[in-house]
Amino acid sequence: MKKLIFSVLAIAALVVTPMSSFAADPTALATANGSASIISPINISKTADLDFGIISGIAAGTVTIAATSGAQLNPVITGDLSVISTSTSKAAAFSVTGSGNATYAIVMNPSLTLTGTGTAVGKTMTSTLVLDAAKTGAVGTLAGGADNIYVGGVLTVAAAQTAGPYAGTFNVTINYN
Repeated sequence: MKKLIFSVLAIAALVVTPMSSFAADPTALATANGSASIISPINISKTADLDFGIISGIAAGTVTIAATSGAQLNPVITGDLSVISTSTSKAAAFSVTGSGNATYAIVMNPSLTLTGTGTAVGKTMTSTLVLDAAKTGAVGTLAGGADNIYVGGVLTVAAAQTAGPYAGTFNVTINYN
């Protein structure tokens, strides 16, 4: 009889005990938060054009404008060339604005083709473009939300280059890193 009572009690204990105490819960729960930050759009505007000056010469050479700030720069000249007027010689300048102290990437074509107009129609000269040294790895930093980019170049002038005005355009693209 003791065995029967013990068996009945054991069965009753199994029926009363919840099933979760015999098996691990197959689910687990964790909570995460979501967030977003909106920053000011990045903007660029040209503040000065790249100008190699007024050049004279009959032999080939180069005219180099440094990629630095300044309204007027003295070009570096090689070959049998001279710059008649340096009053316009300057690097291109761009103003960049955006968010706080963010960094940004700079992308530009490494060359510029200047095409003749007027008496030099159909003639060209090529310049290798140079980004200012402060933009190591073509990356800039917005100090307090603003920065400047300077672009210089090395213009190659052919021997007996046709006289006349030459012009061309190049783009500078920026993106937040």
